[in-house]
Amino acid sequence: ERFYISSLALDSKGQPWIGHSSGLLTFDGDSWQSYRNPDTASINSLALDSQDRIWAASSTNGLYLYEGGGWTQYDLTK
Repeated sequence: ERFYISSLALDSKGQPWIGHSSGLLTFDGDSWQSYRNPDTASINSLALDSQDRIWAASSTNGLYLYEGGGWTQYDLTK
């Protein structure tokens, strides 16, 4: 499978997180894992906070938080 990669961030353990056209990828040293989000058209940038939660800004649907295996969308228009 091919991904359009748009951003990269490292967590506190140095593990890479990559934003792509439909979610996140991470590499654990042996294999790649994909975490899809059907609501995002494309992740433009990533940031990790002090708790290693992943914040992802999308080009069309605003801001998302990925933690504990789930996605939370934040509507920035309200």
